[in-house]
Parts: sequence; structure tokens; C-alpha cells
Amino acid sequence: MPRQLSEDFKTRQARIQEKLKTGRPSKIAEVVRDLTWRKREAHLTKADANLLAQGQAFLVTEMALVTNT
Repeated sequence: MPRQLSEDFKTRQARIQEKLKTGRPSKIAEVVRDLTWRKREAHLTKADANLLAQGQAFLVTEMALVTNT
């Protein structure tokens, strides 16, 4: 289930960036899930959209490595 992201831009960005920096696919998947949900419910800022794209690209790369494609 998606988690509610902070409405405060700075807090939201800090928490998202923390998860992305871990490099852990599970944490990055959480970011993608939560930002995708937010995108459906509200407008993403340019920074949020960039972080979503970054997370998606990381997961695609991880899946390609795991499946050797």
C-alpha cells in the first residue's frame, strides 16, 4: 500500500533522496510506488518527477541485470 508522502517539499525530497541513496531495490521500489500514487492523486513537482524517473531507471537496470537481458 502506498505511503502518504509529506506535503512539505523539503521533507518529502529529503526522505525520497535518502531511500534512493541506499541503492536497495526494495527502497527504490517504495519511492516509485509512492511517487506513482502521488502522481495519480495530485500534481508532481518537476523535482518529484525527476526522482520518479531516476527510481524507474534504476529498477529497470536492476531487472535487466538480474534477468541477464
